[in-house]
Amino acid sequence: TLARADGSATWSQEQSCVLAAVHGPRQAHLAREDSEHAIVEVVFKPRNGLAKGSGIQTDKDRYFEGIVRRALEGIIPLSMHPRCSIMVTLQVLQDDGALLSCALNAAVAALADAGVPMTTMLASTTAALVMISPE
Repeated sequence: TLARADGSATWSQEQSCVLAAVHGPRQAHLAREDSEHAIVEVVFKPRNGLAKGSGIQTDKDRYFEGIVRRALEGIIPLSMHPRCSIMVTLQVLQDDGALLSCALNAAVAALADAGVPMTTMLASTTAALVMISPE
């Protein structure tokens, strides 16, 4: 869905929607380069672009970045691409409660579209437990 990305995907779950773009594997910047493994970078962009008034991401956005990065590092054989970087950008289009699952699924679909080797496919869901009190 994005012309300049190596791979991209849009994922919707109910009313949540995320656009994912993958760039790489490509040569990593010298400061971040690992001589034995690829590095995975994840950028999580909120729906309105930047956090209200502050110009920086929220703690929740950084938390989601870490979860997605660790999940992707677990399924990409990083030793196949030493000194490389795989950049995953996640743009929130709509958030209706299943955002993290939607972002994980979009990221994996974009990696597959980019042809990045993976040891397995990942699928994520969101579930809620609603307690109903007897009346």
